[in-house]
Amino acid sequence: YSASYVKAGALAAVYSTPQQIAEQTAHTLINILKANLKFPQQDSYPKDFQVSINKNVANSLDIPTANESKIKNKLLKMLGRKK
Repeated sequence: YSASYVKAGALAAVYSTPQQIAEQTAHTLINILKANLKFPQQDSYPKDFQVSINKNVANSLDIPTANESKIKNKLLKMLGRKK
């Protein structure tokens, strides 16, 4: 729902789509069933995500922004993951 906030006037959001959450959940469940493992006890964060920027808000506030894909690639690099 964070993408909706950007459309409604937020400057930016980093969020996971329901599809991305479902894919990660399915992958986790398959690994648990294949290896006869237990469910993780700790929280896990989404591995895939989207970046949305409201360019109109950024322009109104005189905030320079890169495009979403460049920001996502920088975040992935910071997290030690590739695109």
